[in-house]
Amino acid sequence: MLVSVFFCYNEKMLNKNFNLYKFFDNFGLLVFAFLTWDALMDIDDGIDGWRVYFRLIIGILGLLVDGYLVFFYKENKGV
Repeated sequence: MLVSVFFCYNEKMLNKNFNLYKFFDNFGLLVFAFLTWDALMDIDDGIDGWRVYFRLIIGILGLLVDGYLVFFYKENKGV
């Protein structure tokens, strides 16, 4: 499955305006949102430790960075 994603050469993947990394950034938002939600649910259930807080930090930082890349980052279309 993973190999087919990277070697899928159809017209959409070969289009100059379609970038595969932009497509996967949207899935990154879902992954980081899940990590944040999962860590918060563990803390709410009374399960706390350095692993839970580390997962929470990764989730929040990932949401911030990936959210910036998806919603606010504009590429320089010059030259």
